[in-house]
Amino acid sequence: NVVLSTNWREIWNEPMYVSDENNGIHKAHKLFNKYNIQIIGTTPVLGAREDEILKTIEKLKIDKYVVIDDMELHIANFVQTNKKIGLTKTDYEKALSILNS
Repeated sequence: NVVLSTNWREIWNEPMYVSDENNGIHKAHKLFNKYNIQIIGTTPVLGAREDEILKTIEKLKIDKYVVIDDMELHIANFVQTNKKIGLTKTDYEKALSILNS
């Protein structure tokens, strides 16, 4: 399951973005659907990404999680991706290791 903290969270389900095949949101929806990844919520907009994530973890009572972002975050269970490349196999393996620990 996924909780979105991306800047896209406020427009994630907007039809104009979801239906535009050239849009990153459309591509993300398609990829998530292909792999049956469920979006279970979004973080609130509080200003500091770490605070948004921690509030959501507390609210949803999540005990096992990994935070994946291309921004540098100072938070536990974090995997930083390269914004030019995206999620790599190494990132995936690190995230999986966090979840399995």
